[in-house]
Amino acid sequence: MHRSFFNNLAYPKRLINSMLQADFGVSGSESLRFLVNTTIGIAGLYDPANSWFNLHPREKDFGQTLAKWGVPEGSYVTLPVMGGSSYRHAAGSVVDIFFNPLLYTPLGLISIAASGVKTTNMISDNYYTIDTMNKTFADPYMVQKLFFCSRRRLIIKDFDSFKNNMSTINKLYKAEFKKVPAMVGKHHPDEDLADIKINNYHSQSPEIDTFRYLEFTVSDKDKSMWNDMSLWNHEFKNIKKIGSVQINGNSNKLLYEYWMQESKTAPLAYILPGIGSGINSGELDALAKFIYDRKYSVVILPNVMNWEFINAAVGKWLPGYLPEDIKLLQRTLENIHSDLKSSKDLNPSKNILVGVSLGGMHTIKLATEEFKTNHNLKFDRYIAINPPVDLIYGMQVFDKYSKIWENFGPLNQMTIAAILNAKYFMLSKIKHQTLPKNPKDIKEKTIKKNKLAQIYGGEIPFVQSEAEMILSLEAKQTTVEMMYTLYLYDESILQLKLKNHKNLQELYNKIIQFKFIDYTKKILVPFYKKKLGNNFNYMNLKKEANLFSDESTLRNNSSVYILYTVDDIFLNRKHKLWLKQVMRKRCIMFDHGGHLGEMYTEDFQKELDYLIK
Repeated sequence: MHRSFFNNLAYPKRLINSMLQADFGVSGSESLRFLVNTTIGIAGLYDPANSWFNLHPREKDFGQTLAKWGVPEGSYVTLPVMGGSSYRHAAGSVVDIFFNPLLYTPLGLISIAASGVKTTNMISDNYYTIDTMNKTFADPYMVQKLFFCSRRRLIIKDFDSFKNNMSTINKLYKAEFKKVPAMVGKHHPDEDLADIKINNYHSQSPEIDTFRYLEFTVSDKDKSMWNDMSLWNHEFKNIKKIGSVQINGNSNKLLYEYWMQESKTAPLAYILPGIGSGINSGELDALAKFIYDRKYSVVILPNVMNWEFINAAVGKWLPGYLPEDIKLLQRTLENIHSDLKSSKDLNPSKNILVGVSLGGMHTIKLATEEFKTNHNLKFDRYIAINPPVDLIYGMQVFDKYSKIWENFGPLNQMTIAAILNAKYFMLSKIKHQTLPKNPKDIKEKTIKKNKLAQIYGGEIPFVQSEAEMILSLEAKQTTVEMMYTLYLYDESILQLKLKNHKNLQELYNKIIQFKFIDYTKKILVPFYKKKLGNNFNYMNLKKEANLFSDESTLRNNSSVYILYTVDDIFLNRKHKLWLKQVMRKRCIMFDHGGHLGEMYTEDFQKELDYLIK
């Protein structure tokens, strides 16, 4: 209600700025909105113009007007109350104050109070996003800066998040994006290896299908600060607890999250996430809830290549050399288990380890290590979901995708990412729809209504190049976070030649160029050569960076299971054939899903449910 009231109150600002920008279509739409909401909407307390007549508000401000007039953006600044801004946007916001009708009433101070209420409400509405951003990234200031700049670019380009409007995207980057996914409707060449055919799965391409992991979410996640503060709020994210342990003699402790059942003897599941994932990313909350609902207590810790883990363990160790990673992970799991046992008096009836993506590879390596050494924490079952078989091969896949970014600077990369995220949510209403295989069977009315659903296969609204760009961006974000954290610990580790070591922009311009293979050869190998001796080289690292050395464990350990898709982007056919030969029925392959894009389906969850029980 408060949002509708303030939106209606901002009518003069949107009207005047749309006229100054010669956008008379928006001027007319805003006038109709104001008339409808002021009358039917009871002075703007409700928004029937949007819900009944599909007249939605458009962002129009004087900062946008200045941009249209060619005024430069200026530097990014953080202002009291207002938060992140640019000089141009800040100047525009001052002018926008004079468009507030309350300013000209006898009680003009009400406008200032109203602005304060609006700002408070805006902060509460975006509380979860802001809080997550601050906790998730090693340098939240830089991320917020890029987020603000890219969002303002969208607004200036008249990006309309309410419409299924591809024109802005095509106008901005039409040369880079193809219009139709390359593999829509085609069979993947390795489908003959599939054990389970997923029902009602209209595959687009392995890369695009990968983003269906976004469908595997916790439905009761609320984003309001007020709801979080309620004593009666028992949503899954609010019964989560945070623990901490020391893992490598470092002064910084490693944070982990956990959900406890009431019973002290409830079985306990540890989850190892994929590359770059931390406890605040929320990517595996749905998996945690899935297992928790089956009467398990659940623990999630960061991936070893996440900045939080690095910050707590850096010193005599760097992430990426698997033998050292596994020793540290083993010690970390034991410390967490001891911490929970002493603080919560836990005595679980059984322990299982579930790893996802790179965490799945770590899970298998830990299963092998358990037979080599005696340690305090024993697992009754190991479940690996889409683990890479060869880590170097996986890095090369990421680096191949990253080539598409070579002509874009960091800010343009974030701008494109913002566009693609907006595009995903913009088309969220159609992503769940499925269409008959034969378009002739669809009635003309349905065809018209679901035009975009046809183009994008009724699922994820990315084209092939867009999906590849987002995949490489996620990998790049991981390397940037890693490099930044290592630089803060010891500048000499990165061996960078900077003119000014305190200039973060110069630092980012350097580390944004790093690829995984650069990190491996330029940082990891020299580090372990110094630690393990001059005989250590890249071939030593490469030899350990795969599952082939774990064949005995995979073949003979009946407690190890793997869930895969035959079109996983990080596997080649040689990897899949080897796995099927070695593991047989304990390697379960689904016919589609790319990398983790099968997790939201009933067929996958049915198999996972069986393995957990």
